[in-house]
Amino acid sequence: MTRISTSIIYLILFFINVRFVKNQQTTNFSCEPRPTQADTTDKLQRLRAHLVNNNLFAYVIFSEDEHGSEYVQLYDERRAWISGFLGSAGT
Repeated sequence: MTRISTSIIYLILFFINVRFVKNQQTTNFSCEPRPTQADTTDKLQRLRAHLVNNNLFAYVIFSEDEHGSEYVQLYDERRAWISGFLGSAGT
């Protein structure tokens, strides 16, 4: 499968799940982030508010940098910055 078709599949799956997020007014989880874990609550709330205010349904954050490098520098880790996810799976 090509990189483009894989991205399209991820987008389709994302849009299917957007309905759940769009219908969910607030998230009230009682878990606290660990001291070594990034607290991304404020960033995600601002992103979600921006999506709602601009009538957007998705914002795709790719794992790679603008050059498509195999190893991404720390300053280009966009997915980790917005979500705190440091794993290798995902787009």
